[in-house]
Amino acid sequence: MSSSLSPPSGRVRTVVKRICLLLPLITLPAPSSKHEDTPTEPVTDEGSPDLLSPQEQVMDVLETHGGRVWQADIVTHTGWSKAKVSRVLSEMETTGEIVRFRSGRQKVVCLTEATPESVTDQHKAPPMG
Repeated sequence: MSSSLSPPSGRVRTVVKRICLLLPLITLPAPSSKHEDTPTEPVTDEGSPDLLSPQEQVMDVLETHGGRVWQADIVTHTGWSKAKVSRVLSEMETTGEIVRFRSGRQKVVCLTEATPESVTDQHKAPPMG
């Protein structure tokens, strides 16, 4: 029995080309020594947003913008989905780190110390910065 393979379709070729273009961009972790007895210390870099917790990243955005920002701007600055931002903010609101309120159809996120005192202050846009 002989089997013959047909040439790949145009879509398959396109996918293969894209994979070949992306392969050089993929980095694998360095192989670890199996005989190493001492544990390694985790590497931390306070300046790297990838190593900050989600709450710390939100606090960083708030502090950068004077303590008050539109919730949609947090989505933009972090690159997270709206759902993730909402979930993180809900946790922070529960612990008292932030306060959220509605201004029109949008939500404003404030550090607790930057929360407006009166109802009229709530309808002002957060500082853009």
